[in-house]
Amino acid sequence: MPIYEFTLVVTLPRRAMETQTYVGAWISAECPDATVGAVSPGQIELIFRRGAISENWAVRNAINDFTKVARAVRRGVGRRKETYEFEVLMGDEKIGEATYEITENMREGE
Repeated sequence: MPIYEFTLVVTLPRRAMETQTYVGAWISAECPDATVGAVSPGQIELIFRRGAISENWAVRNAINDFTKVARAVRRGVGRRKETYEFEVLMGDEKIGEATYEITENMREGE
């Protein structure tokens, strides 16, 4: 299976939890093929070296992995729509972008 190396730049929603909360949750998720790169308020770089059948699948799975972490972080915040923006880089070249919205009614204890 080919290995794809890329960086996923995640821009968090304006009203998101602290950036470090997401970083901590990502590290706790133990994703062995990704490391945390640069972190600034509202933005996280995740550097991947991921095996997949195609570059598209590698990126889609990486975004899916991050959105699982985001759902766990926001559990208990109540009903709110949050939009996460993703930029995909290979080296210094931007090869794609995506937007993902989470809208759920999540209460404490669910």
